[in-house]
Amino acid sequence: MAPVIDTYPHVSRTYANMSPPPTSSTAFAALTLGRSANAIELSVPPAPAAHAASDLKARSFDFLADLLVPHAALYSSAELFAAFAGHFPTSAYNATLEAGHICDALCSAFFHVDHLTALGFCSHDGTPMSKEITVDTSNRPAGISYFAFRSTVHPVAIDPRLSSIPSHLFEFWLELPQTLLPRSPSSAPSDAATARKELDFATPQSKLSVSTSAAPSDATFVVTATDILAMSKDEKSSLASRVSTDTMPDYTADCFSLFSAKQIQNLVLRTATAAAATATDAAPPLPALSPKMQAVLATSRTSQSSYFRPLDVLDSQVAFDAVFPNKIPLLVTSSTSGVSVDSSVLLLDLLSFVD
Repeated sequence: MAPVIDTYPHVSRTYANMSPPPTSSTAFAALTLGRSANAIELSVPPAPAAHAASDLKARSFDFLADLLVPHAALYSSAELFAAFAGHFPTSAYNATLEAGHICDALCSAFFHVDHLTALGFCSHDGTPMSKEITVDTSNRPAGISYFAFRSTVHPVAIDPRLSSIPSHLFEFWLELPQTLLPRSPSSAPSDAATARKELDFATPQSKLSVSTSAAPSDATFVVTATDILAMSKDEKSSLASRVSTDTMPDYTADCFSLFSAKQIQNLVLRTATAAAATATDAAPPLPALSPKMQAVLATSRTSQSSYFRPLDVLDSQVAFDAVFPNKIPLLVTSSTSGVSVDSSVLLLDLLSFVD
């Protein structure tokens, strides 16, 4: 039987000499930081060759940077830079910059309109909006707080060297800009003929005069105080009544002192209604919805604030960036205890994939 010392030669020698076990010459390399008496040696992985893959060189560069951070206060920038330059080939830093650009492009790709599938508008608690949403902001429901998306990105489309990395998909919410609910316009008669009319309230035309100085361009009749004084009692009572169609522009200024308070009230209310109808008729036509937004609104039907901007967030990247300048993916969940808005889980998931 062989002696025990021959069976475990390495253990006995290591224990006796108190020296570290032998290591492979390629596992770590010595890096000198600083000069003369202040110099220290750090064990770091060997620098990749100049022709190595960019991601390997970038990871090695980052490892050394993280290792030197605790020593940055004790050494000058020249000494720190000398440590990098003495360990890495010059192409390693360029590889780090290139990898950073690829990561930025990959992260931005998740918020590009070409990679987004719209899931629709959501309320403040993350539930889809049940009310119809159209381009007409006057009928836009209140409480539109988020827009939900599904984003799918294929890394190989960003850079051909990422062909081994699978595609990534995640759903998220983006917060919509909020404004106050605009006042709805006053209800007005749908008959456009009421906006352009001639006097016709049971007053004989023979007793009306045309005022050339105050008449509108379409030469409608304008009643003066002289005309009213020449009318009978019944004719006067038919003016500015609830059932008549006259408005304030139908009279000259000296007529209003001959009307009762009730007649003045009728004229004021009817004039305001006619003005609202004219403004509605003169409004420009509403813009047409894009096919993308039509598909979203076809599948998705509180506070007084809501989203009242144009519905063109999916039409171009410029419009998307204008509505969502700060692209922080949110996870909105509702429960019996309230609404939870998490801004870190999805962002960490995205950054982890990019890293």
